[in-house]
Amino acid sequence: MAEMLDKIAQKTSGVLNIAKYKIKLATKQADLDEAYEELGRALFIQISDGTDMDKKIAALVAKADKLNTEIEKIQQEIAILQGKPVCASCGKVNAKSATYCGNCGDDLNEQNKK
Repeated sequence: MAEMLDKIAQKTSGVLNIAKYKIKLATKQADLDEAYEELGRALFIQISDGTDMDKKIAALVAKADKLNTEIEKIQQEIAILQGKPVCASCGKVNAKSATYCGNCGDDLNEQNKK
């Protein structure tokens, strides 16, 4: 009985952790959408009336790059909690049944042996 309760507690904890990461992911994705929207506005202003927006554009591109990196890390954490393999070579999440990385082709089973 105690073992069963422990398993239920572990499963519940895993589900809660995944939910927390998914909320964090949604927030970061909304921030990224906002950065893309601002970037579009800045480009429009620069092209339409010639206002120099290079610094603002560079800052927004840097912000978007940072958010994309953070989103990828959160997606990897969710994948790990769900038991999906993350390629050690390129960092991409793969299906549970994958033998090779769908992105770079590396052997996922060999990575697990290392």
